[in-house]
Amino acid sequence: RVATTYYSYKHDVDVSSVYVLNKNLELIGALEDIAYDEQVKSVRFMGDTGYIVTFRNTDPLFTLDLSDPTAPKAIGEVKLPGFSSYLHPVGDGLVVGIGYDGDDENADFNSLKVSLFDVSDPKNPKEVDTFVLKNATSTALYNHKAFIYYPQENLIGFPVEHYENGAVFSYKLLKIENRVIESHLGYVHRTDRSTGMLFRGTYIGDKLYTVDSYNVCEFDIATA
Repeated sequence: RVATTYYSYKHDVDVSSVYVLNKNLELIGALEDIAYDEQVKSVRFMGDTGYIVTFRNTDPLFTLDLSDPTAPKAIGEVKLPGFSSYLHPVGDGLVVGIGYDGDDENADFNSLKVSLFDVSDPKNPKEVDTFVLKNATSTALYNHKAFIYYPQENLIGFPVEHYENGAVFSYKLLKIENRVIESHLGYVHRTDRSTGMLFRGTYIGDKLYTVDSYNVCEFDIATA
């Protein structure tokens, strides 16, 4: 399965589609023109269901029925401000999107937004909660390896570069319970070099480790 965006000279707009190929890379199914004049920003294929985010001014999250590989089809849609550039399943009919906040006119590329989607009914996906950081960005927006999911504690995590009174490098852990983002913890990554860009975080037991080019920091997950 491949999601694409290409520029249609015939229609003078971007065209987004999903194609299904067999093991010989022969095209056997297609869902074309999912979102006219929009670009694919993130995709997740999970079994017979797919999720695709496209964007021009707002962020439609489409749910796809892929059970028949010769006839993929869009079955649900929810439109939101901004867009998600990465999607990750977090169990129990939930998907997290990490991307940019925005309004009905455009995305705000200076604001980081986490969306929690309820996709338990693929025909009626819903955004059930959000977490927004202003003047912030994250490597998880463009590199999925910077995102972690800690299923034992229902936590998701990602590094943050927060710009307000200078750059602050921190790591965010968000707890998901009862189908909402219940709480969040922030851990300031201490570095003795101003160029110490925070790249990754991981956990071992109840300890969080943040790692940059020069340092490794350890935190107790139970305390911010």
